Amino acid sequence: MVAVLAVACLTLQPVSSLIQSAFADTGTGSVSINAAGVPVVENFDTLANTGTANTALPVGWYLTETGGGARDNEQYAADDGAGSTGDTISYGATGAPERAFGGLQSGTLIPIFGAKFTNNTGGPITSLSVTYTG
Repeated sequence: MVAVLAVACLTLQPVSSLIQSAFADTGTGSVSINAAGVPVVENFDTLANTGTANTALPVGWYLTETGGGARDNEQYAADDGAGSTGDTISYGATGAPERAFGGLQSGTLIPIFGAKFTNNTGGPITSLSVTYTG
């Protein structure tokens, strides 16, 4: 699974502090936007493919969980899609390296994830497109 961010040109500075406060310390860094019109691609294949208490995320990606529940722990689980427990999920065949990042809202748990971007284009970004290929 590949998430493609096609970037044209948007000032992301005001959003940065909002993202940092919402996602606390669950991720690291930011995704660099180096040139207008050049896609930024993340395939999530670095996510863990086993376990239920994983914390390693691609650089610039963050997660948080709210609402309570057994897995309200700011961690994600690897799952083949058959699970029914609410959590943030690294989806894919058990043990396989091809992953997708998502969440399952179940009971009171609400998984939330997103990415933090840094504008390194040298100019303002006036629009941002997010596309998904699955």
